[in-house]
Order: sequence, then structure tokens, then C-alpha cells
Amino acid sequence: MDNDMQHGFMNFSVEENILTIKGQGPWNLDAIDQRVIEAREHIEMVQGKPWAVLAIVRGDSILVPEAVAKLTKIIQSDQLKGRIATALVIQQCTIPELVETHLSQIYTLAGEEFKSFDEIVDAKNWLKLQLKYPLFIATINDAL
Repeated sequence: MDNDMQHGFMNFSVEENILTIKGQGPWNLDAIDQRVIEAREHIEMVQGKPWAVLAIVRGDSILVPEAVAKLTKIIQSDQLKGRIATALVIQQCTIPELVETHLSQIYTLAGEEFKSFDEIVDAKNWLKLQLKYPLFIATINDAL
């Protein structure tokens, strides 16, 4: 296993106001720091208006505690740049409930509107709804 795979990988793309992050962990602090640099140009494409993240995670992807703290701060910083929600899709994972719980704790700590999905199309549809009616949806979600 090469060094990049030992510490996970991520690929980034932008479609409309959705930043798609495809990745596989595990991720340590150095990996998160490197991915922040790689994501910067993509975030610049969407910031200044409401935008969202589609996180597609493969395998048993987890973060070390230092990387959890860093990612939480990154999400909070992104929220100041217009980030309003994250949809998570977990694929090819032997422990999906554990990975979902682990990652959802990060989004909750960051105060991120978040939902997990089995299918990418459902995740995208939810994000598009969040982007179309961000304040309305947040108010409904808070009331539930």
C-alpha cells in the first residue's frame, strides 16, 4: 500500500453549487491538511453563494481524533463561505453503521445540516432542495 492510500485519498469536483468529495480513509491530520489545499480551488468556485457538499465515502473510512478536530473546524470555516449542508453516501463498507455514526458526529459538532443516503441520486436531490430553500428547510428540520 502506498503512502497516499495509507492515509486516504479524496477527489473533488463541482457541479452547480455542489462540491462532490469522493474519498476513502483512513485519514490522519496530514491527509486532511493536504486535502484542504487540494479542495481550495473547488471551494472558490462555489463560495459567495449557498453551496453544499456531497461526500461519497468508500470503505471503512475513519479519521484519527486530531483529524476529527481539524475537519470540524474546516466545516465551520466553510460555513462562513456559504456552505449550508452535507449529504453522505457510504459505499463498499463492511461497517457502514460505525462509519456513518463516526462521520455524523463530525457534522453535528460543526453544526452542519447533514443527512446520510444509500443512493447518490437521493443525496443530490436532497442537497438541491436544501440549496433551493435553505432557510425554510432548516426551520422545518429544527422543528422536528
